[in-house]
Order: sequence, then C-alpha cells, then structure tokens
Amino acid sequence: FPLITRKRKGYMDNQQPKVTDIEFGWVCGMFDGEGTAALLIRHHRNKRDNCTPLWAISGTDTPAVNHLTAILERAKIPHHVGWWQPRGYSKKGTAYRKAWTVTGSGLLRGSKFYPWILPGLYTKRERAQLVWEFICSRLNQPRMAPLTAHELDIALAVRRLNAKGQPEPGILPETGPRPPLTDAQRQERSESGKKGAEARWGDRALGSTTAR
Repeated sequence: FPLITRKRKGYMDNQQPKVTDIEFGWVCGMFDGEGTAALLIRHHRNKRDNCTPLWAISGTDTPAVNHLTAILERAKIPHHVGWWQPRGYSKKGTAYRKAWTVTGSGLLRGSKFYPWILPGLYTKRERAQLVWEFICSRLNQPRMAPLTAHELDIALAVRRLNAKGQPEPGILPETGPRPPLTDAQRQERSESGKKGAEARWGDRALGSTTAR
C-alpha cells in the first residue's frame, strides 16, 4: 500500500492553503484524542462477510463541531454529523450534554479522509495506517470480491488495537436464552445497585424516587 509521505491534500497552485497548518493540526489532535479508526466486520450466515472502513470524531462542544465541519468542507472530506442524547444524569441531577459524532464510512469516503489526516497523527496513527492499507487492498480488487485472509487479518488487528486492554476478540459460542432470575437473585441485584448508588452519589441518592 502507498506510504503517506507526500504533502497533504488541500493546497492550491498559489500555495495558499485551503486548510491552514494550525487547522490541520487541530483536526489531527481531535482525532488522536476523540477519534475512532475502525473496520466494521459483519458476518452473514448465508452471504459473504464484509468489512466497512469507518472514521469518527465525537464530542459535546458545539463550537468545536462547527469548526471541525468547516475545516472538513474546505478540505473536501465527505462526512456526516449526527446528534444524540447520552443516557444518565450528572451528580447535580442534570442531564448530560447533548453529544455529536462526525463520521465517514465506506471505501470511497475513507480513501479521501485517511491519506489526508495520516501525516499529522500520533496516537491513532498505527490503526489509521492499517485501515488505509485495507482500503487500498479493496480498491484494487473487483467490487464483489470476498475478503482475503490478509484483509481479515488487518481488520482483526484494528479491532485488537481498539479493544483497550480487553481480551482478544474471538468467536463466541452460541448460547440459548438466559433463564429467568429468581426472587433471591433480583433482591441481590437490587441491594448491589443501592450500594453502588450510595458509593457514587451518597445517601441522598437513595432518598430520591424521581423518575429519570
């Protein structure tokens, strides 16, 4: 796959950048800290398995997402912005701030984003380089070609890097439905929940019956 050594895209002939170096570095920092480089593996029982490249950056600050999308638009990086409401409440009892995620999925979108951002990455560089290697491999094959063994190895390597210390992914055995809980088990879980709430929020959390 091509090594990313050339000057990043986004420059015009008169050497006036569409995206300044400061802006480019800011996006790279956002991706290193709050970004995700992934390959989504989908297993199908009666169809061929497929794998979709994905990149994402998440946050809660509105000026940040406005600045980010403005830079991506000038760099001609296709993207989608989604908003969602995190579950739960803060210690003060207020709902968590609404969050956003800027994403790009698919081979063609990934082929524009990864070579653009790779030269400025540090903490996410290894997994981003693997995703870019996968994209290059797929773009050099027929559209409906099955995944090669090497491509699957790349996808599993990216998954391991994103696992953050969790056990290596494997094939989980098929299991039947869980048996219903007994009254004693329900009581035990209720007491454990109360202890957790008391440890996190104090006694006042147990005295409130407000529906949330």
